[in-house]
Amino acid sequence: MRTLLIPTAFVFFAGLALAEAAPKFEQLDVNGDGVLLPEEAEGALSVEFSEADTNGDGGLSRSEYATAAKQTGRPTQDDAG
Repeated sequence: MRTLLIPTAFVFFAGLALAEAAPKFEQLDVNGDGVLLPEEAEGALSVEFSEADTNGDGGLSRSEYATAAKQTGRPTQDDAG
């Protein structure tokens, strides 16, 4: 059992390291209002928009977007350097 866990953990963490960074917030914020609407964030995150919108206001703040990206193993390009 232990022999299987080590290679599995390696593959999992290697996949996280190789995950492509999510687009920069500014690239997605087409109208420049500082909030990502569902249509602006479409395809950028691998979580449901409603889950990322933690305050339920119908848009993603920069902080909500960055948090959702990190939770899915895809830091934003802002965080990636």
